[in-house]
Amino acid sequence: MSDEPILTGNGLEIPEKYLIFIDGKPFILYGGLLHLAHETARKANGYLTQTYYELKQIPSKENEYTAIVTVRMAIKDGQSLHALQEFFGTGDASPASVTSIITPHLIRMAETRAIARAFRLMTNVGLTAFEELGDLKEAYEEKEMERKKERQERRAAAVNRSKTETEEPKSQRDVLLSELKKIKSDKKLSKDALKNKLSFLLNKKIEGVTDLTDEDLQKTIKMLKDEDESIKDIDKRESTVTPEPPPETEETQTRTALVKEIKDIQDKYNMTNPALKKFISKVLDLPENFKSSELTTEQLTTIRDRLGADEAKKS
Repeated sequence: MSDEPILTGNGLEIPEKYLIFIDGKPFILYGGLLHLAHETARKANGYLTQTYYELKQIPSKENEYTAIVTVRMAIKDGQSLHALQEFFGTGDASPASVTSIITPHLIRMAETRAIARAFRLMTNVGLTAFEELGDLKEAYEEKEMERKKERQERRAAAVNRSKTETEEPKSQRDVLLSELKKIKSDKKLSKDALKNKLSFLLNKKIEGVTDLTDEDLQKTIKMLKDEDESIKDIDKRESTVTPEPPPETEETQTRTALVKEIKDIQDKYNMTNPALKKFISKVLDLPENFKSSELTTEQLTTIRDRLGADEAKKS
């Protein structure tokens, strides 16, 4: 790993937290590319946005489950909203090029790789994105997990050795006092409340634990524990079985499915929550402070259909 900062072709420094070194070779994280893209847009007095998305190939058995996605990322002028710069990127993902954890999410990984490649062009970064790696990424992550586990085991062993070397064996009285202190904490007793309870249990005036003999401590600890067990038995007898919640109705299941479909469309077209709320308000002629939970199934169906159609046209 070099001590010199790594710069983009545009002269921006890549923060070290966004770099990963494998066998001495640097790779940049997707988060680092996103950071640099926003910095590039800011320097151009614009803002970053995605203006095009196309799923060119759906993974299937015939194409060895390979997803291919093309995107266009743009820097738009903050005033005129015209694109100042546009960059295309195409990414692919298949079970052979991703880790086992990512295999169920091939389309999303293909889109991530496509955006990463567009960002690399936009920011003039020559490093390969870490997310573009396949087996090498999985091997690195497994190695890092092993290193982390080893570090944790070494720390735990060091702590145990330190305790063994420094701690003196506790006397019987120290053990009893510690146990009484724990009971006091568990029962949330104040100092005075504990003193009164000890006086009651031992039938003699107690000013503090220093007044207690080891025999007193053993006796009161046993009585306090027996008291807890008695309370637990009473609670257990009085407790009732919590009724199972009623099964979801067909209406609830339909609402849940519609909300999920709307969320998927929102994520697909990078629509913000305020923008979605404004869209719903306009389509359904509702005030902007409407509550989403009050929307009917018919209204949700309308939103899903209109949102998908409108955003598809924009693309």
